[in-house]
Amino acid sequence: MLHAFKKTTERTPQRSIDLARRRLKEVRA
Repeated sequence: MLHAFKKTTERTPQRSIDLARRRLKEVRA
């Protein structure tokens, strides 16, 4: 799953990356 996430972040704008990181934190918390 991490591999797929890293691959998508490579072609995703910085804004989307920050959003995804926030969602990941919410899911883990």
